[in-house]
Amino acid sequence: MSDGLWSVTKDGISRFMSEAPTVWKGRHAQDYCHEKELVNKMAQPIVWGLSSGVICFIAFRVGNSRLAQYLQTGGRTTPFKKRSTPGNREWKSSMERQQEKKADELRKAASVPIDFALSVLIGLSATGILYEPDKLQKDFSSIPLLPGRSVASEILCKDISNAFDKLSPNVQNGEDVQMFSDFVTNCTFRAQQEATIRQQQNSGKAVLDDDNEPIFIPEPGVSVNSRK
Repeated sequence: MSDGLWSVTKDGISRFMSEAPTVWKGRHAQDYCHEKELVNKMAQPIVWGLSSGVICFIAFRVGNSRLAQYLQTGGRTTPFKKRSTPGNREWKSSMERQQEKKADELRKAASVPIDFALSVLIGLSATGILYEPDKLQKDFSSIPLLPGRSVASEILCKDISNAFDKLSPNVQNGEDVQMFSDFVTNCTFRAQQEATIRQQQNSGKAVLDDDNEPIFIPEPGVSVNSRK
């Protein structure tokens, strides 16, 4: 894949992630409901994977804490304390108790990175199991066809289309850029329907609407008639 196309896509997605949550909650939030629903659906494997990792980490920490308590008390719910007397062999000096406390703290500290690493591994594994690359690519490329308005289309369409057009024909026809090819094509379909709607809206107006102003696409989305 071209570095330019990847760079443009990465910057655009970063900008989308920054702006979309605010737009989706703004005055025209209803205009973006279809996009929000699709993007949330696309993000579910990641959210579920992260959630499973967090849950496992909490379980590991609680489990380690209870296990340590069990071992320290010999399985008793309340530890039995012997009265310390100079003649009692079980008596421990203050220094010995401090050494045991430090050793226990070191054991607990050492278990944290292990628990964290295992939790991350479980979270990534869960995400990998739930992740469907083909479906994700298909959903991403279909965003410009959604009804209503689309933050992703408004941010990504122009820049990705320009970067894609700079690729050689051989690269454009490659399988590794098929998702971008479909996305650019669907951006073109959306632009054509927006132009048609804008022309209808400007009919009979003395002052024409701005050509750069995004257009609301009515249900059921970009029509089949525009895909020519």
